[in-house]
Amino acid sequence: MPAIHYEKIELPADFSLDVTEMTLEPNYDMLGKMHWHDCFEISAINGGEGTYVVDNTGYPVKSGDIVVLNNIEPHQKVLETGAKFDFAHYWEDICFNNGPLLSPEMFEELCAKHYKRRNELCHKYGIKLISLDCDGVTEKLLPTWFNSGVNIMFPIEIGTWGDQFEPARKKFGKEMRGVGGMDKTAFRKDKAAFDAEIERVRRLAALGGFIPCPDHRIMPGSKFELVQYYADEIKKIKI
Repeated sequence: MPAIHYEKIELPADFSLDVTEMTLEPNYDMLGKMHWHDCFEISAINGGEGTYVVDNTGYPVKSGDIVVLNNIEPHQKVLETGAKFDFAHYWEDICFNNGPLLSPEMFEELCAKHYKRRNELCHKYGIKLISLDCDGVTEKLLPTWFNSGVNIMFPIEIGTWGDQFEPARKKFGKEMRGVGGMDKTAFRKDKAAFDAEIERVRRLAALGGFIPCPDHRIMPGSKFELVQYYADEIKKIKI
């Protein structure tokens, strides 16, 4: 099977459309140049004839034909090679310190069906762990994510709102997992405060399905000796 490459296409923010004209040389070999991208592709054949290869199947095309390609086929093809994946991951990042940037009702209406479709594809090929990156207060969107198949929270920021993982675990059960969830402001305090934070995340790790670590970068003003101490102590936590 030919290699499949990701092609990054950056569309204009004000109007998500890009028009490109291509002329293919005779005997151009698509089989060696399969790719995929996040956006849909509409190809209008202005002249000549050839073959479009999708899912390792050739489709003859000629002048006047229009081909519409979606943004998910290559994913399925990669999975069908028999490759095994440990987990899938989303980068949503749609919340801030007061909650989501749009209402939970709108998010459920517009986004849930797309999460379900992709997560069902993952489940079909044996991918059971599906994580999602979202900063801020995620509580109001967790039901949509969890019911759509997402089962790992990341990075579980701790701000003025406090810990989010333990309440989520109590609500959704052991199928809700987490990575992160450490109060990194402890790096700016003293050893006693840091020991208290280590004990807190040690207790959460004992619940199972939780890997403690700071979110993002270590904050300015953090004490290097506490960062060193953390590197030693975190290794002692049994996951």
